[in-house]
Amino acid sequence: MTTVYVLVVVVLVVLPALAAWSSRRGRRRQDTAHAAVLEEFAAGLGGTVHRKRQAGAWSAHLKPPFDRQLAGFRRFLTTHRPRNEYAVEFARGPWRVRISEASLERRSTGSSGRNTIHERRVEIATADIAPLVLQVKQHTDVDGRPIDPDAGATAPPVPATVAARGGAWVETPVSTPANQHLAAFTGDHAAAARMVNAQATAWLLDRLHPMAPRIFTFESGLLYVTLPGRIDPAKDVETVNTLLGLLDCIPEASPTPPDGQSHLITEAVPTTRPEEKGSSMSTLGVVGIILGMLALVVGLFGYGGVNLVNGVASAFGLGDDVTVTVTDETEWNKRNPHLFGEYTIDGETHSMALSSGEVGEVLDGTMPVLPVSWLGIDDEPLTGWDPFWLLVISAVCFGLLAVPIWLVASSSSERPAATQGSTASRNPPGTRS
Repeated sequence: MTTVYVLVVVVLVVLPALAAWSSRRGRRRQDTAHAAVLEEFAAGLGGTVHRKRQAGAWSAHLKPPFDRQLAGFRRFLTTHRPRNEYAVEFARGPWRVRISEASLERRSTGSSGRNTIHERRVEIATADIAPLVLQVKQHTDVDGRPIDPDAGATAPPVPATVAARGGAWVETPVSTPANQHLAAFTGDHAAAARMVNAQATAWLLDRLHPMAPRIFTFESGLLYVTLPGRIDPAKDVETVNTLLGLLDCIPEASPTPPDGQSHLITEAVPTTRPEEKGSSMSTLGVVGIILGMLALVVGLFGYGGVNLVNGVASAFGLGDDVTVTVTDETEWNKRNPHLFGEYTIDGETHSMALSSGEVGEVLDGTMPVLPVSWLGIDDEPLTGWDPFWLLVISAVCFGLLAVPIWLVASSSSERPAATQGSTASRNPPGTRS
């Protein structure tokens, strides 16, 4: 049975380890490609790329990453705290812009037992104006039923700065027709009226689409939005332009006097190739998986198939009949003594171990229809319950074939890259922590 044990080890140890190694290698290659795209993106805008401890969002101390995913009992589904990965920082006129991404690892039922989700945040440093949240109204509820556009919107969480002062947080009027699509919340109605002006709301309404940001937050000298997924230059340039245009509509938000020039991004940006978005696997890993699968098919399927044929054939008496005489009993274990028997084929006498019988008893047996000597196991007569156990072994072998298939089919998580960012990296130029 040594060969069977080797096959079991291959299924339960070698292949999972090979799949995990190949998946990690593929994620490293994907991360390297992602970093190259970000470097090209930043270079085209005269900016820089930050990693690990320097990649935190400026507003992380106001709104921590993945705050919803870590609320309540859902925090127990995570394996560690959020990690910062990359941040792209650049300037557009008077505005300092930062696009950062973070990752969160959660438990799952996949092959690796975990999966990683990403979140990115687009931020622009502004003057320290009144806290304000602009949000796009939902027109249907979770069941798809229409919502009255004149009904009050659900208030977003109170910003950290407002909560620290114990100030009021209420909905403020938005002029028609923008009030059919936008809702605003603030603690300073006069400042909000100047910020949510007709020009600003018209700019936002012209850029609403399903993938656009839904919540725009002004707080502590920042305007920021949060979106799912990793940094995508093509999509995030559109978001940055939306925020820049919104700030240009609010003169008091500018950290310096307006220069009369457009700050929107018009430079060409790199695009993420489709193959870089999905999980990749190295060539060596693919070859290893294929060779491992071939070994399993030949080994498990072959051994299971031989046992299945021999078990069925012996049960129906299709093999050559052989008589086995029980000749000896070893008292190695009183409850399960070792029995030995002898049988004769072509004038030669052979010995074999037996699972039942008494010394001197003659047992009826049949020779296997298919030989198993290719596995290093002697071809011996099948007696008693042996055919039944062959059927059980064949079922186990066929069941084990499902394990590598499941490993290959299961999706693997992306590798989280960096550690939590420092407080210094979260603060934009000219703002207070």
